[in-house]
Amino acid sequence: MNRPVTATDRARRTTTTAWPSSPGPLQDLAEIGVDGPVGCWGINMGTAIGIPFVAIEPRITAAVFGRHWPDVLAEKAK
Repeated sequence: MNRPVTATDRARRTTTTAWPSSPGPLQDLAEIGVDGPVGCWGINMGTAIGIPFVAIEPRITAAVFGRHWPDVLAEKAK
């Protein structure tokens, strides 16, 4: 069953292709370092696009999300 592509779907695709480079510059900072922790937090849309990102990005060691749509995102987080 196909459903229409939504803005959230497009944002998730962009996030999982563009955001993986974001921990690199943070870990280049002396106060964080290559082995330093990097986290992610999101509310609403930040949750919708953050969960798929955190699920594929091993450098993210902590995440906090709120107000998400579990029926849509729980499967993506597996």
